[in-house]
Amino acid sequence: MNKKILFRAGILLLSAIAAEAVAVAVPDSAKHQPANQPYFAWLIIAITLVYFVGAILIHLKNRKTPNESDLFYRAPFLAGVLLVLNVLNIVTVKTALLPTLYFPSLDRVFGTLFEDWELILKCVGYSSGILAAGVLGGLIVGFLMGVGIGFSKTLSYWINPLVRILGPIPSTAGIPIFLLVFPTARAASAFIIGISVWFPTVVLTSSGISNVKNSYFEVASTLGANHFWRVFKVGVPAAMPSIFLGLFNGICSSFVTLMTAEMIGAKYGMGWYDLDGNWDPFTMSVSYSSTAGDDYWEHYETDRGTILSFARGPQLVSRGSWELYFAMLLLSALLALDANFRSAPQVVEGINFIFEQLMTPELGDTAYGDGQRLVCGAPGEYQGSVEVQFLPDDETETDAGWIAERIAQLVSAGEPVREGSTTRPVRYEDCCVLLAARTEFPAYVEALTARGIPVYADARENLMLAPHIRPLIALLKVIDDPSQDIYLAAAMLGPMFGFTEDDLVRLRARSRQVQAEPDKKPARISLYGALLLALEDPADDPFTEKVKDFYAHLTALRQMARSAPAEQLLEEIFASTGYLAALGVLENGARRREDARRFASFCATSGAGGISALVRAIDAAAQAGSTGQDTVPSGVHPGCVSIMTIHRSKGLQFPVVFVGDTARKFNASDIRQPVLVHRSYGAGLRLRPENGEGAYKTAAYTALANVHARELRSEQMRLLYVALTRAQDKLILTVPLSSGKSAKPFAKAAAFLAAGAGATLHQQANSFADWLRAALLVHPDGGVLRQLSGNRELLFVQTESTMAIKVCDDAVQLSEKIDTDTPDEAPETDLALVEKLRQGFAWQYPAAALAQVPAKVSVTSIVHKAEQTTLERPGFLSKDGLTAAEMGTALHAFLEHADFARLAAAKAAGTLDEAIPAERDRQVAVQLTAPEIAEKLDAVCIRRFVESEAFAKICAAQQVLRELPFITALPAGAVLAAQGHEEMPTAADAQVLVQGIADLVLVYPDHLELLDYKTDRRKAESDFLRAYRAQLNLYAIAIEKRFAPKKVTYKGIYSFALGKLIEA
Repeated sequence: MNKKILFRAGILLLSAIAAEAVAVAVPDSAKHQPANQPYFAWLIIAITLVYFVGAILIHLKNRKTPNESDLFYRAPFLAGVLLVLNVLNIVTVKTALLPTLYFPSLDRVFGTLFEDWELILKCVGYSSGILAAGVLGGLIVGFLMGVGIGFSKTLSYWINPLVRILGPIPSTAGIPIFLLVFPTARAASAFIIGISVWFPTVVLTSSGISNVKNSYFEVASTLGANHFWRVFKVGVPAAMPSIFLGLFNGICSSFVTLMTAEMIGAKYGMGWYDLDGNWDPFTMSVSYSSTAGDDYWEHYETDRGTILSFARGPQLVSRGSWELYFAMLLLSALLALDANFRSAPQVVEGINFIFEQLMTPELGDTAYGDGQRLVCGAPGEYQGSVEVQFLPDDETETDAGWIAERIAQLVSAGEPVREGSTTRPVRYEDCCVLLAARTEFPAYVEALTARGIPVYADARENLMLAPHIRPLIALLKVIDDPSQDIYLAAAMLGPMFGFTEDDLVRLRARSRQVQAEPDKKPARISLYGALLLALEDPADDPFTEKVKDFYAHLTALRQMARSAPAEQLLEEIFASTGYLAALGVLENGARRREDARRFASFCATSGAGGISALVRAIDAAAQAGSTGQDTVPSGVHPGCVSIMTIHRSKGLQFPVVFVGDTARKFNASDIRQPVLVHRSYGAGLRLRPENGEGAYKTAAYTALANVHARELRSEQMRLLYVALTRAQDKLILTVPLSSGKSAKPFAKAAAFLAAGAGATLHQQANSFADWLRAALLVHPDGGVLRQLSGNRELLFVQTESTMAIKVCDDAVQLSEKIDTDTPDEAPETDLALVEKLRQGFAWQYPAAALAQVPAKVSVTSIVHKAEQTTLERPGFLSKDGLTAAEMGTALHAFLEHADFARLAAAKAAGTLDEAIPAERDRQVAVQLTAPEIAEKLDAVCIRRFVESEAFAKICAAQQVLRELPFITALPAGAVLAAQGHEEMPTAADAQVLVQGIADLVLVYPDHLELLDYKTDRRKAESDFLRAYRAQLNLYAIAIEKRFAPKKVTYKGIYSFALGKLIEA
């Protein structure tokens, strides 16, 4: 084998290895649904093996040189094919650069050929029959007509103009008419294909025959050939190149026409498989409705989103769009999108009955009648069922317990559900519990688990909408473009920077003051512009420093975003703002921190194109409802009952659906906001009276509240529709007999319905249960409900729906009239049971005394609890502009790291005034003390301390221990006494862990001394002793335990305010 052949084979092998490495080693993007098997990787291996084995076998069989083998010649082309597939694999499933909706993973594409081969084979056979009939018919008619036009001037005169006019019209344009004219969709599809083949065949056949040289015919006539012979033995063979060109073009167009025809009118075939088999229109349902001008539109959704929208109603005619109206009307009739192929007949009838009672243009935005009513698209012997169980209360545990018990009964009894054209026993994975919110998931999981039922709770949420992630998103958007006022305000007001609303008002005011200067022209500027103007303010105050620090921080992050990857940028944000630590101390802190890490992982994978690309990816993920960090919900989890929200169930289907927690109140928090805003009606406010308390609702506010309430209920009505239409074979509803304060909901509903005020009743509903009770009250099978309402004469609505409506036994018994003639019989008392109950209620916890004793305390908390709380003057009112806390922090920080030997030498030399600032600058230079803390240091206080008796003790000590932490066990009595408790608990001898930090411990050869700094102001010596003596006593006990046998012989408090040492 020469080098050229080795090079060709090597290119193919390298391309295959690269594609296999990417397919196996590079992880798939979470945005793509995972395939069942790595089909693309298997395909690469198969292609490579078949190629090389085939090349070797052909070479051995034919004994050709490798140069002569066609397979080796084709090696670079195959390598190019693998390269293209590899690139496509990278930009789809590996990086999700292309939209996942239109560019699925190659594993799923090739997997379809393996997993769906039976259906594909059936569709190919069905399409081949239609294609063969249509192509054959079109070729025969086109060939004969072309021959006739080519040889007959009369036929050419009459037929050729029609061919030229009708031929260019796409054959697909007549699909609606042909589907109506022909008896079957198969015949119509074959006819449409025949038309698409007929036109190029007739045109090129006639053109080819017209171009045959006359000399051929003249020779044939001279030799005695008749007319038939001249046509089929001379003209047709001479025109064969043009005829075959027409046949080729016709066959090519026939495939396109076949796919289009089968997409619309066929029940099998490749076109049907491409649309229906992939998008599964049998699982389509009306996801929402809308209006555009005078037209009413219905949007149909599948498990991949809203893909079809159709107009309904004659409004289109008034706009002169007859063609559009005719086409849409035909398509709606032929496609039967209102046909429900998912649900069994009784499920469809039950859904129709419920929404015929409830849904109106005011409640649900549509009148549930013809055109909206579901039509069973899969009738058969299996009818399905609808069950409604009324529970005694609206407790979540009751609802969850009944559903779990019912699932166990269904599985143990082997209730039948459909599978194709037959039935089989129900399994756990066939059951799904739909809830309105995730908050109640744990109760249902616990109830199912307690009965040994495996369960999967789909509790994921849209990470981009999480309150603890939105501040990060706002900051990233500000880093990309700081001129966005809303996101800049959100970032400043968030927990990372700690600005308040008053700070933003103050910032605006500062910018206006700067603009008011003579050389500044007043103008409307953005919040970022106000921030930049505030930097020009020469004022030296904490607010200005805070603004400058924020600007410096933001500038540093923006500079970093230009070159650093997104992952590093997020890590810097976490480190510099302490945001992860802040999340950790919140409720569910571990989950919030994990969410932040997931968000950082999303940014790392989506921010390769820079900060702007990252922001676009965040917006896309927020709109799509997922970051790709969690999987898309699937309909079935093998062996498990599924629990999910109604929103997450859109596009899914389950044989058995439980709709639970129907008593949950609608979330009306948005209606109670101080300010209501509507896109069409404006804004409404609640105002506070000038000389009064509270707030009153303005007329605009009340009107908008009513509008929002109506829209909220319409949205909830559509959500209930989604929930009920998820069921295939069994729909089971759980409804409490009453909810909240409503003790007699059936009596109220019956009164409204009897008065013809059902619409008003439905507008007042606050839960799904309110609607369901009212609708089922007039069902033919709702006699027990009418009995509970006290109005047995209430008329019910005629319907073909049958429902199993059951009520807990207690409710039925209570609804019966009590027989007052029957004397009350007192039951006999069970003395043994009474004694057992008395002993049970008299039981007391043996270690109740320990409940009064804390397990662990800090010395600081002991002192603060014993000390009387006082209000401190704010820093801006203090003479030196510092609060006691700021002064204490600065002094403690300085003394913790101060070089006492150097200060003692400076004291002896009389150079303290220079030594103290020098020591402060040294600590800042070596990063022992933060600059902002060092700036607040009071050098006068430090000088007095160095000249005091306390510093003399420090210099005389053998060892000085600063900020010494300790933790020790002390009797509870001593701790409680230090806290100021006068009465000691019975468990006063119990041990309590005490934790603290001693400012200074002076170690001498034979004893210890304890010093503590205090920066408290406006206190006398007696105040210090009363406040801190207990603290020092506890310090002394703990220090003596650590340095035994040495004893603490001196305890002192140095007051910076008094400038003296106080012995405690």
